[in-house]
Amino acid sequence: MNKQNKHHQQLTQGLRYQIFAYRNTGMVLREIAHRLGVHFSTVSRELRRNSTHARYSPDEAQKRSELRKRTSKKANKRNDRTDEIIAEHIKIGWSAQAISERIVS
Repeated sequence: MNKQNKHHQQLTQGLRYQIFAYRNTGMVLREIAHRLGVHFSTVSRELRRNSTHARYSPDEAQKRSELRKRTSKKANKRNDRTDEIIAEHIKIGWSAQAISERIVS
């Protein structure tokens, strides 16, 4: 069993291949999760998000995951301008809270 953090773990391509192999042996989601050291909902969500036509492909799942990361709102929040604002305000002694409020407004 993998002893990684059960609270939050992003799946790697290697873990996706393991999910694929375990599913092909008929293993249930909870057992797969136990063997990978993740919560069963992680495995369930992975299969739901990344299966196409009731088929799971670890390569396709990895591509879909990478696309979601690149196109998410969170991925687009920081840019060169926000980095400049942060650096400028740290230099003049602003708190993290004050900088955050400045960026949001």
